[in-house]
This record gives sequence, structure tokens and C-alpha cells, in this order.
Amino acid sequence: LEFRRVLFRSVALTAPTALPIVKVTGGLKIQWIDNSINETGFKVQRFDLATGSWIDVATKNQTSSIQSSNWNPLTQSLKVDYSASVGTTITVIDSTLDHGQPLAGNYQYRVIATDLVGTRGMGQFPTITSKSDPSNTVYVTI
Repeated sequence: LEFRRVLFRSVALTAPTALPIVKVTGGLKIQWIDNSINETGFKVQRFDLATGSWIDVATKNQTSSIQSSNWNPLTQSLKVDYSASVGTTITVIDSTLDHGQPLAGNYQYRVIATDLVGTRGMGQFPTITSKSDPSNTVYVTI
């Protein structure tokens, strides 16, 4: 029986800056500014008044490398950072329902940067996801 101790270290993520929300055909246009140098994705959350908690309404992950590791498994050298550049404005449309009903009323949104730490697809090597603090909260009335 062999026990292994694995330590993960991640560069601290900087919270995104959420921008004003705009109603568009099909939902709400949520935008934010990327403030981190090493994120691999984002979570968009909406505050649910019924439960008193934040719920995930959208995630945005790496595009070209979504199925591949950030690490080259042969040489273990870091590949290109596929995250968006710092200062980039990122957009997602929230077309989810609110307890089975179309969005209507007052809502609060925030965005969290995420970073997958570890190597995917390498057998028993574990991975974890680190998170930034939430962005500023943006309020919208529909």
C-alpha cells in the first residue's frame, strides 16, 4: 500500500470586473473584464432570491484546448496559456429560466475566474480548480 501526498500551487487569480448588463434577444448579455493572467475559465452566477444563494448560470472555459492538458505529458513543459488576455472583455448570454419562468424582475450577477491546476488525462494524477474572489455585483431590472 502506497500513500502519496500531493501539493497543489496556483498563482492567485484576480477577480474579474463585471460590466453593466444589457437585455438582448434571447436573454441578458453579461460582460466582464478579465483581470487574471492564468485563468482557464469563468463562472457566471446569479443570486437566487428563493434559495438565498448564488447559482451557476454559465461557464466559459478554454476554447482551443478544452480537451487537452495545459502540460505537455512528454516533457512536462508548460504549453501556451490559452486564457484570454488581461483586459479582454468577455461576453456570455444568460438565457436560463428563473424557476421555470422567463427572466423578469430584479437580478444580481457576478463572475468568478477559475484555474484548473494539475494534469488532465494523465492517469491517477489529481486536479483541482482554484477560484478568484467574485467580481463586483451587477444589478439589472427586466
